[in-house]
Amino acid sequence: MNTTPPPLTLEMLEKEKRRTRIIKYVLYTIIGCVLLWHYGLKRPIYQQLFGTPFTEEMKISENEIYIDLPPDNFRTATIEGYDIKFKLLKQYYATGQVIYVDKYTNPLGRFYRDTDDGATRAYDEIVPQDITFVVGEYAKYPNLKGYHEYRAGGFDYDDKYTYGIYHKYRHLYDTHLTNIHTIAASTNVQKALDILKAGDIATLEGYLIYWETRVRSGRIMDFKSAIYAGETHKDQKYGGHSNVGKCKQLLLTRITFNGYTFE
Repeated sequence: MNTTPPPLTLEMLEKEKRRTRIIKYVLYTIIGCVLLWHYGLKRPIYQQLFGTPFTEEMKISENEIYIDLPPDNFRTATIEGYDIKFKLLKQYYATGQVIYVDKYTNPLGRFYRDTDDGATRAYDEIVPQDITFVVGEYAKYPNLKGYHEYRAGGFDYDDKYTYGIYHKYRHLYDTHLTNIHTIAASTNVQKALDILKAGDIATLEGYLIYWETRVRSGRIMDFKSAIYAGETHKDQKYGGHSNVGKCKQLLLTRITFNGYTFE
């Protein structure tokens, strides 16, 4: 029995070359469409579909604004399939510069988020993005570089320009830079967060909240927002350190940037 493969003919080689070219063309087209969507079309399309044009002048806040509220009762909501209970602590308003947006719901992170009792996965689904945000003098300087490492944010001190601005106003650091964990109060607000990027001047409006939910293991996971600028953890240790900056848990009801309002 002869098992020797037939010799390749010129016609067979040409067919294989054409097949390879077609595969490359399709692959490059898919990659090009994905890049065009994320870096070209997504932002203007989302603005038209989910936003309302905003033409008023945006004035950078000298400080974040916190408005006291009467004691709140627990409210309920379902976010990404999770039933949460929450209380409103303070009303929040500020216009400043976004220096970093960190998103957590990408497919590459799913394995990591599933390795514990469900707490990491639940948190990342309920709070799918963080915003590192500056107001006052910091916000008046464009192109500041932010640094973010899993839920903690600040300035990128390796960037000489950013470090120079930080050093000039270092006395404002604790009160004029904040790390905000955003929970979208509506689909439109979430679409806005999907296209928000570093460098945007944005107005954030909403409520600082306490919230809790039951994770896969059955335990209750809960988080309480910082309720004033520069608030730090005192009784609890995060990452092995006490007195680190406390993040804001912001139920974001309205956001304005790049000429559009989403609510």
